[in-house]
Amino acid sequence: ASASGFVQSMYAAVFSRLSSQDQDLEVKEAAIATTGQIVATLGDVIGPDNLKACLPVVLERLRNETTRVTSLKALSTVARSELKVDMAGVCGDAVLECSSFLRKNDRALKQAALTTLTDL
Repeated sequence: ASASGFVQSMYAAVFSRLSSQDQDLEVKEAAIATTGQIVATLGDVIGPDNLKACLPVVLERLRNETTRVTSLKALSTVARSELKVDMAGVCGDAVLECSSFLRKNDRALKQAALTTLTDL
């Protein structure tokens, strides 16, 4: 039970950073990447309510130009997870966003979008 409590505390700390708007880009990117890792490896421990809360926030970060690539990588990490995390709530919108990124003139963004589409 103590491990579960630690995971919940860790998730809460990262989610507060993920949800916050007023922070440096490096902190935003770290929060997005860490959220992806936590969901991919500990999604069964953090529970379905927390999953339903954090995945839409990652999707929101996908719509922000400065955090797109990091968000794509986080979504890919979750999609590849052995836990088979339920991404139904964000999958459709994520696919639409990825499709729009394929028309952009940014090579790194296109590559990350293709990888995410493949993983989804």
